[in-house]
Amino acid sequence: MIRTFSILFFSIIGGILSAMVFSGTVDPSTGWKALELPAVLPIAVVFGGVVGLGVSPLMIWALDKKNLWIAVPGVYALAFAAIIILNLLGIRFSEWIAVGITVLGLLIYRFFGRRVRATIHTDEIGSHKTQ
Repeated sequence: MIRTFSILFFSIIGGILSAMVFSGTVDPSTGWKALELPAVLPIAVVFGGVVGLGVSPLMIWALDKKNLWIAVPGVYALAFAAIIILNLLGIRFSEWIAVGITVLGLLIYRFFGRRVRATIHTDEIGSHKTQ
């Protein structure tokens, strides 16, 4: 249960950070100062939080039995890179394309990512089983 809430929390925070990265890279002339413009930061927080909450069920399913210390930063590094590259290329709807790339990355990681082995220890000395 703690794992599920951790993934939910990381998903929402990652969505908010992704929206801030989008806001900071959408116009190269203003850069990160765009976050200081009126209503940009609140809209980024709301939009990012909603998208993060929307992606969280897929993230919970995709990262089941996966190492969160590797998976979560990897997923958001992919999202940040996609947002920055798409914004530098000036592609329309880059935020939605980045969400699609993130979903695709989660699906790929679900089916091809390394699973964490849980070790079950018994009372016998030196013996253990892995699941």
